[in-house]
Amino acid sequence: MKIFENTRFVAIILFVLTILFYGLTINRYVTFTDNGELAASSILLGISHPTGYPLFTVLGYFWSAIPLPLTKITQMNLLSAVYVSISALFLFFTIKLSLEKFFYVTKTQNIVKSKKSKTTYEIYHLNLPTTNINLIAFVCSITYSTAITIWQQANSYEVYSLQLLLFNIFLYFTIKLYFVFSGQSTKTWYLIAFLWGLMLTNHLIAIWLAPALFWLYFLNSEGRFKIEKVKFSSLLILSIFVAIPLTLYLYLPIRSAMLPEINWGWVHRSFDKFLYHLSGKQYQVWMFSDNSVAAKNLGKFFELLPYQFCFIGLIPFMVGVWYSFKNKALAVYLILVLLFTLLYSMNYDIFDIENYFVTAYATLFIFLALGLGMIFKRYAKVVPVLLIIPLFNLGINYREGNHSDDIVVNEYCRNLLNNIEKNAIVISSQWDYFVGPFIYLQKVEKQRIDIVIFEKELLRRTWYPLQFKLVYPEIYERSSAEFKSYEKILELFESNQPYDPTEIQAKYLDLHKSIIENNWNEKPIYVTLESYLSEPDFFNQYDIVPYGFAMKILPKGSPIQDLKKVKLDLNKIIPIRNKYGGILHKGIIEIIKSQIQNMIIYANRTGQTEAAKSLMILLEKIER
Repeated sequence: MKIFENTRFVAIILFVLTILFYGLTINRYVTFTDNGELAASSILLGISHPTGYPLFTVLGYFWSAIPLPLTKITQMNLLSAVYVSISALFLFFTIKLSLEKFFYVTKTQNIVKSKKSKTTYEIYHLNLPTTNINLIAFVCSITYSTAITIWQQANSYEVYSLQLLLFNIFLYFTIKLYFVFSGQSTKTWYLIAFLWGLMLTNHLIAIWLAPALFWLYFLNSEGRFKIEKVKFSSLLILSIFVAIPLTLYLYLPIRSAMLPEINWGWVHRSFDKFLYHLSGKQYQVWMFSDNSVAAKNLGKFFELLPYQFCFIGLIPFMVGVWYSFKNKALAVYLILVLLFTLLYSMNYDIFDIENYFVTAYATLFIFLALGLGMIFKRYAKVVPVLLIIPLFNLGINYREGNHSDDIVVNEYCRNLLNNIEKNAIVISSQWDYFVGPFIYLQKVEKQRIDIVIFEKELLRRTWYPLQFKLVYPEIYERSSAEFKSYEKILELFESNQPYDPTEIQAKYLDLHKSIIENNWNEKPIYVTLESYLSEPDFFNQYDIVPYGFAMKILPKGSPIQDLKKVKLDLNKIIPIRNKYGGILHKGIIEIIKSQIQNMIIYANRTGQTEAAKSLMILLEKIER
């Protein structure tokens, strides 16, 4: 094990292995949900969806300017791999520090000559060899890198990859503050305050670290929690260090006023609109809404737990939890970090909630390392066995974690766009599968710049009509009366003023009708399946014809549409249709099946027998 004697060499090997590994397994194409929008927003220096993520956007912009021999989406996805690889490096040093410095105090009663008992205290350290410490830290960091939830953050360009990096830097310096400086280093506290503020400019979930910081701040030099008035005098200075990075949020109104191509929120309009965007108010309806959500999300957390450090890692993890409480101050700090980051996640009702578990899972690796340290202190001969943990983790997670051939979203969009006529309007709220990815494809790769996307759900926000007017002025003008009438009542809704929900829905649909009927003489109109299903009574006033992965909107009594002209190429989707188990992969395959089934029904109903047979063969291939 001499290879683990040199800490710097081990750290370099760790980083090289993780970045190479991630580089081989990242997604090379645009993928689900926010990936396309976030990539385009960074490349074009725009404004992303709430809460804006200014640090993430600006860093991504500078990265995108590096001339790498990659497609832009691959380059942006690679940045997430870099973030997570560096986070593993900081976890390595955090674990090394924890194992080197971990201590607890034992108390014993001794009988002296006077027959009186005397209390003595002894400080106990692990005292592991440097080689073993480096080995444990290395293996824990590799296990962390192959943990399924961590690994998924390295696959595509998303904000949680940068959050993992910032969190692990934060964790390193808070652990160092506790062990090395007994919580009393003013300079380190300034750095931690700055890091916390920086984390808040990437994702506001970092606000939930406040209770843990409060506990750590009021620990005295003896490791006891005590609120002392003298410490309050420094809080003002610390708040300034928190506030300094928060000035990055000024990027939002400044850049928004320049009217970039992606300008979510139009936050330069007023301070209220800025706060609305910054607070993510539109997503708050999914927070703390139902007690059953907490039970469901907590169940998901524990369901995924064995896939973070494989099933065999649960034993040393539990040993580490028990052992950490010998140093109660440290244990309480780590538990506070864990519980409060988990508390927020438990009460957020979204399908991809596992992304919000990443900081909680990262914290668990400190417990894993302490457990391994305790085991190897007593059973040194089992040290080489440690290597099987990351190997097992890699084995159980590789199928779900390797996205190097995940071309599903890209192929879905390609097939959908191939069957959309030139200069068409597409009504859609299919954010996860089409709208989000298409933002990147259209704005960055300049695919199908002739197509107009009319996003049904974004239309429920006051900024969207403004952006629509800027980008598509002719279409806006044809429906200006309906837009203005709708915008007026929409402002009441967004400003929490009294409004009539029946009226706002009626004007919402009137605007849809105006967009369709004022443009279909010049532009083909399409609607994607989910939007049709959300308003079937409205769309049924037209002829709705399934055509590829979208549906044509035509006047009642229009001629039969020839489905032989539909071009579907699923040769790259079919081989991997069942490879990934996530809800989004399953969902996109179900939409493809549904659209093919809808076309078969239409073909049979309109006497297009050959087209129906061809589509049936295709359906059978994807259902096998």
